[in-house]
Amino acid sequence: MQLAKRHAPGLLVGVDPDPARRARALALGADLAFAPDEVPDEHLGTRFDVVLEATGVTPGLATAGRLVRPFGTLNVVGYHHTGDAKMDMDLWYKAVTVVNGFCPDRTRTIAAMAVALELIAQRRFSYAPLVTHWYTLDQVDEAFAAMAAAGPDFVKGVLVNP
Repeated sequence: MQLAKRHAPGLLVGVDPDPARRARALALGADLAFAPDEVPDEHLGTRFDVVLEATGVTPGLATAGRLVRPFGTLNVVGYHHTGDAKMDMDLWYKAVTVVNGFCPDRTRTIAAMAVALELIAQRRFSYAPLVTHWYTLDQVDEAFAAMAAAGPDFVKGVLVNP
């Protein structure tokens, strides 16, 4: 959300079924945030230039596909490793550019990591709001359990050496 807010010149809208995640989206720069079934009528017909899908679930991918405008860009960063996340043919008919957030090209991945580290070094991005849980090395099993449960208050956990 921080990077999107920094680079998006227009309206930034978050859509998530979880109230805590919507609140976090607003805190990190979203202009508006709605539950998928509570998007106001004036936004239901809106199609956005750029849609970033980060849910990793089939319904989230479907919602993102409906929200992108013809000739817009859909950036899929959610990891769709289960379910039936099939590509919506309407995206093809709308001539949407689909950008995959997961790149198997190691050179590109390393280059993207270098850019991310530079943004952090320049204080143009802070990962601090994303770290919601801290664990010591002797709590590693608890850390993995919390990550697997991934409740609404869990974003990222880190292991620290006290």
